Amino acid sequence: TYGESMRSFWLTCGCFYNQTLNYENYSQFYKANQTPMFRNLLLIFVLIPLTYCTSPQQNQQKLTGKVVRILDGDTFELLTEGNIPVKIRMNGIDAPEKNQAFGQKSKDQLAALCFGKNIEVLSAGTDRYNRVLGTAFTLSGLDINKEMIRIGMAWHYKEYSKDLELANAEYQAREARRGLWIDPSPIAPWAFRKNRKKKN
Repeated sequence: TYGESMRSFWLTCGCFYNQTLNYENYSQFYKANQTPMFRNLLLIFVLIPLTYCTSPQQNQQKLTGKVVRILDGDTFELLTEGNIPVKIRMNGIDAPEKNQAFGQKSKDQLAALCFGKNIEVLSAGTDRYNRVLGTAFTLSGLDINKEMIRIGMAWHYKEYSKDLELANAEYQAREARRGLWIDPSPIAPWAFRKNRKKKN
């Protein structure tokens, strides 16, 4: 209905512009996403402005090279042209820690997607560990970051990313109980790290 579409639309706006995107409120407006009015409002007032504000051409640089090492489910080493090794921390995702449930499976899945292959990485700067923050793509155009979330081998790192496509990928993986979502109460990697620090 008109009222439901408008309510869902304003909820979506709040998620993005107040940076409060989470699974619970995302699932509410996603279900209303089937109405034509909602889709049109979302496109005009949210997605198009976000596209211009976060255009990769404005803030990102492209790296090309071969993946020569997989460190975990969200970090790998890229040997760029000129044989320069660059450590890449995949932007917008957070994979289970090595000693956490699905940690090894996540690492193995990332290896299956890109190890030994030539890929492209759109860089968005570096993190505090001097790793390049990037979105990785196969030469055929597959978004590896999003794929890791879609198959349930990584979480959408909502604290640092408000990307609707990544949020949607996580929602779909949760609903289908893919990968780590087979666990009824999976622990987010950031919560796992926080609890580990408390114990130490």
